[in-house]
Amino acid sequence: MAKKSAMACVLAAAEEAKKSRPNKTWTRLLPPHAQQEMEEIKKEWNHGSLKGIPMLAVFQGIVARCKEESWPAPRSETTINRWLRSSDR
Repeated sequence: MAKKSAMACVLAAAEEAKKSRPNKTWTRLLPPHAQQEMEEIKKEWNHGSLKGIPMLAVFQGIVARCKEESWPAPRSETTINRWLRSSDR
């Protein structure tokens, strides 16, 4: 049996991980009207309207709104950072 390269092993493991973990963002856990609110934030971020606002402040604001309504909240600033930069809705 031929040995695989390290990259081949990493890519194979990544494919297996995709199968076992659905590709969902935290916003998919929200009710539809909450998803719309969050998409407004993402839209403003992408248009540059929130330029200069620290990511931590965006995260804290989103968490505050989620807690206010008892919605599932993102767990980290990194989650928000990835979500804002993603093209997937």
